[in-house]
Amino acid sequence: MVGVYAVSFELKSDSDYSERYDSLMEQLKLKGKMWDETTSFALVETDESLDSFENRLYFKSKLSNTRDKLFVVDVTDRPCIARGAFVMPFTLKSIMPKVVQK
Repeated sequence: MVGVYAVSFELKSDSDYSERYDSLMEQLKLKGKMWDETTSFALVETDESLDSFENRLYFKSKLSNTRDKLFVVDVTDRPCIARGAFVMPFTLKSIMPKVVQK
């Protein structure tokens, strides 16, 4: 079964911020489709369970358990609203088919 997960994160800005950020982006893009047009947020469509997906993001990236934050929620088949001039509206619509763009 395919799931869609919303991922929010905050990485502490310090000397290895770029390395941690790049490693998280690599894991987010690894399986399935991803929409990441807004800051510190991504929607990812994958065949992984919520637990497996979150574990992979946390343990296979270089996130710091003392400096960084990660929040993952299952938003599969949920209604949503988007406003603004999006660059990737078709990717968003393909991941979140119930999105209403105003």
